[in-house]
Amino acid sequence: MTRPLRTRLQARVQGANADEVIAGCHVGLAFDRFAPTDDRSPTVKRRFFDVMVDVSQSHRGKEGDTLANDAFVREKRRLHDLCADGWGTRSILLTNPRCRFISGLGISHPFEAGFSFSQTLGVPILPGSSVKGLAREWARIDGWDARLIDLLFGLELIDADGPPTFATPAQGLVQFSDLAWRKWGALEVDLVNPHYSDYYVNDEDPADWMQPVPSFFLTAAPQGKWFTSVLVPPVSDEEALVLNDCGQKAVAAQDVALLGERAVIGALGDLGGGGKTMVGYGEFVLDHEIEPKANSKKKV
Repeated sequence: MTRPLRTRLQARVQGANADEVIAGCHVGLAFDRFAPTDDRSPTVKRRFFDVMVDVSQSHRGKEGDTLANDAFVREKRRLHDLCADGWGTRSILLTNPRCRFISGLGISHPFEAGFSFSQTLGVPILPGSSVKGLAREWARIDGWDARLIDLLFGLELIDADGPPTFATPAQGLVQFSDLAWRKWGALEVDLVNPHYSDYYVNDEDPADWMQPVPSFFLTAAPQGKWFTSVLVPPVSDEEALVLNDCGQKAVAAQDVALLGERAVIGALGDLGGGGKTMVGYGEFVLDHEIEPKANSKKKV
């Protein structure tokens, strides 16, 4: 009888040979739900993250590429159908050539560091809401008209008692999909190694005799193949007037989608996406791979 997935994964973490019984399982499900909670020592943490890397590695090759490519093709078909209905659409192909990527560090997890996986595919993602926030901030830094930013990305309400929040009734013209793998990539384990944990936790004076306590976390390896999409519904006459007032001569939905695409490419290249961007993580550049145009009449 086949044992439950949780039991098989925990046996592997404890050092048992269970390669054949964990291959092909959903990486996100295993990471989010099946972490052992009875032992949280650094050794067990490292084993658990290594197992997650092995689970993801078991998908690499034809199976994983087919899974990721099918999702990419479905998205392309959706963009094609929306384009036929008057929407503006752009599919953006990206790669992280030099740096690792991490998203979801703040998500609650038994081993402290979370990670954002697609609930359907089990691939790493940067949620569309995060892509939108980065694009909005890049447009602000780039000096775009404030009215144009509010129209494209939604109104920002300044709360004196907390961080800014976005108003639901004015969510913005541009919609963003999750940034996700379009070809199955690799996961890697990284760590931070604080040497003065007692200083941070117990308010003790830092000293050289304190023991470092490594903290491990998952990352997506460099040189991955990623995609995201920008969608814009048909532009109303009132919205077109605002665009004209902001200096935009072309106001069709596809023209607005090009503005959104420019902001996404600039944000992910200049600001970076996900966590630890100050040390180089999450830098993306355009992947110059030939793809069908979004408004092509050919079957995608």
